[in-house]
Amino acid sequence: MQFRERRDRVDESLQSIVELKDRAALVDHCRRLIESQGTPVSTPTVSIIPYDLTPDAQTGWECTYLVMVYGYGPIGYTDGPL
Repeated sequence: MQFRERRDRVDESLQSIVELKDRAALVDHCRRLIESQGTPVSTPTVSIIPYDLTPDAQTGWECTYLVMVYGYGPIGYTDGPL
């Protein structure tokens, strides 16, 4: 699965795309992103919510899902629901 961070501009978000192998890798990646902003977190609770179920020409993704972290908010997007 691909993940990109939520940023102010789409081109900035696209520069943050990483390939993650599974949900555990996504949770760990979210934890590291939150901690990099100075917020300590153990294991974040992550929800993946359908965001845009039509193809996205900018990413090439068939569908886009919003990644939400409980107590933090939206942190990024994925190309699959896991």
